[in-house]
Amino acid sequence: HLELIKQAESYEAKHKELAAAAAKLQKENQDLRFLHSQQVVQSSKFEEEAARMRERLEEALQEHGVVLPSGHEVTWAGRKEHMQAHSPVPPAASYAPAAAPHDASTQILADAESQVAELRRKLDAAEIEISQATDRVTLLQSQL
Repeated sequence: HLELIKQAESYEAKHKELAAAAAKLQKENQDLRFLHSQQVVQSSKFEEEAARMRERLEEALQEHGVVLPSGHEVTWAGRKEHMQAHSPVPPAASYAPAAAPHDASTQILADAESQVAELRRKLDAAEIEISQATDRVTLLQSQL
């Protein structure tokens, strides 16, 4: 009779332990679901930000027209002026090359290249954050 009482107590203790473990796992499951939903929202924000940055980059390229350091040529969509010579000009008697003036277009080109480089850096950083967030989401989904 005493042995049956001990077995019942041990089964009751195991049952309490299992119930506590189940409650702990349910709470952890809820926490993981919450984290998953937060990371999905964060991932969508990063994707939207990357899309906005791509649009800004395209607008800057269209506005300024540059040749990127990689050699990729981007055309200028703005106003262009062309001059045509109607007849050849005789050479000057005393030709002395003048110092090259600092052009506004050179400054605009340098500014555009720096903007493109900065936007590309931000775009790469946003894409890395998106991939990390996606990896975290897949990890949490696999844990669920």
